[in-house]
Amino acid sequence: MNVALKIYLGDENGGYQPVGDPEERLRQAYPKEAISAELEKYLYEEIDFAYPCAAASLAEAGEIYAQHLRSKHPELDSKSIKGLANRFTYGWR
Repeated sequence: MNVALKIYLGDENGGYQPVGDPEERLRQAYPKEAISAELEKYLYEEIDFAYPCAAASLAEAGEIYAQHLRSKHPELDSKSIKGLANRFTYGWR
């Protein structure tokens, strides 16, 4: 699941690439599998995240969200968590 998540996010090193179609990236990597539905629990985690608004910077916001992901989803590797946190801060700013 970590590999599919990094493909969806567009960066295998923990970044987030908002340009392009993430669903298409998944279809190219996994042409016969419906994997995006399995990723939704990670991608939409931020919707229910009770973010403490006191963070002073995007970096702090990303780290708070990454800590949340690490505790809730121990199955995710550090680069997947970093990518999700980058996606969160991209949408937060």
